[in-house]
Amino acid sequence: SGALTDILKYHVLAGKVKSTDLSNGMSATTLLGKDIKVSINAQGVFINNTKVTVADIMTDNGVVHVLDAVLIPQAVTSAKSLSAMESSFRLYPNPATSNVSLEFDSGMDYSGSTVSILGLDGRKVTEIPVNGSKISYNLNGLRSGIYMVVFKKGNNIQTRKLIVN
Repeated sequence: SGALTDILKYHVLAGKVKSTDLSNGMSATTLLGKDIKVSINAQGVFINNTKVTVADIMTDNGVVHVLDAVLIPQAVTSAKSLSAMESSFRLYPNPATSNVSLEFDSGMDYSGSTVSILGLDGRKVTEIPVNGSKISYNLNGLRSGIYMVVFKKGNNIQTRKLIVN
């Protein structure tokens, strides 16, 4: 899970960075030690080339900004190989409060696949075996904040960001 930890750390900045702290052309160093670049134009606010769809969700452990894609640090893997698998599961509602559902492409073989929920520190909150095309998970006991949901089948790993209110 070294690559996964790198992806998680690439989504986190130290401190509470609100949208009002951002400016066009600025860069910031993530917990991974790699920089991200902020662009602000008529189309919106972008981190690298990923659009911010919701800004300034205040949580117990920081400020969350929702992006329309997962940021992939270059050393981890090519974004192309991840986006080819990108559509095989859906996570909703997101942001979530009490329950979250995961829906997988029907026609997939789920044997040996798992879903894990991780905190941004990389700590595993839970791991669920996948037995069918839909999973519901009760979020009671999770603090509000941002988590990563990881679907793993063999060497294929897909992630989604989950925001818990």
